[in-house]
Amino acid sequence: MVLGRSPFNALCGVASKFQWCWSLSCTTCGAHNLRFGLYAIGLGYHPDQPDWAEVVSESGDIIHPHQDRVNFRRHSSHNTLLYRALSEAEIFQIAKECRFPDSLGYLGIGLNTFADLELRRRLLTYGWAPQLRDLVFPDSFSYAALQEMIESPGETLTWRFLSSVEADFNHQLFSDRPRL
Repeated sequence: MVLGRSPFNALCGVASKFQWCWSLSCTTCGAHNLRFGLYAIGLGYHPDQPDWAEVVSESGDIIHPHQDRVNFRRHSSHNTLLYRALSEAEIFQIAKECRFPDSLGYLGIGLNTFADLELRRRLLTYGWAPQLRDLVFPDSFSYAALQEMIESPGETLTWRFLSSVEADFNHQLFSDRPRL
């Protein structure tokens, strides 16, 4: 447990530890574990707290909380809590602690989950674009596009854009850690 981590940072650590799927188009699991982890955060669970054992077993299997998952989207307070938790993510730490490109995949699930809300509020764009810009080469397409997202109120970060970040990612920032 790392004290003070945002719930999403902590969830990414759990997902990386257990190598959870993050593929949006997975026909086997649909990234179920990661999506359900997000759902649990929206209900107020935090992976660094003892009650997380009610959500994920020691072997990494999801244990469904008693709340009705179908009604999750109807409760704006759950959505707001999760959206805010995502916006507070420290992307450098996620990139440092998690496998590459899995770390970007986790961000993609978050962006996909809130695609409609992000178009209206841009909270993830405001919080994540500057951090992602700092992880890519300064002379890259991604750097310029992220700068535009930061400066232009009409540009929004999307999960599709993360493939550009992956291509332009500056691995030298993490040269002190072994590649997985």
